[in-house]
Amino acid sequence: MSHSVLRKLMETIKSKSVQFVVIVDGTQDCSGSEQESICIRHIDDQVNVHETFTGFINPPDTSGLSLANAVKDVLLRLALSVTNLRA
Repeated sequence: MSHSVLRKLMETIKSKSVQFVVIVDGTQDCSGSEQESICIRHIDDQVNVHETFTGFINPPDTSGLSLANAVKDVLLRLALSVTNLRA
């Protein structure tokens, strides 16, 4: 059910917003495992800002390369084009 909701939200972003922003925020749990949340920020027809939580990822480390690869993977799975990524 969550995948269906997420697909519907991504269709809205692709058809109405077109351009979007990726927000990545991470934290460590008490065992030291890193967990990053991924959100997509976009606007609607009335220029209202929306932030859509897409899920958590567990990158192997927090280097720029690992996080960039993780974001590219998420965008690929969500069928969002990197060419429309603005920040």
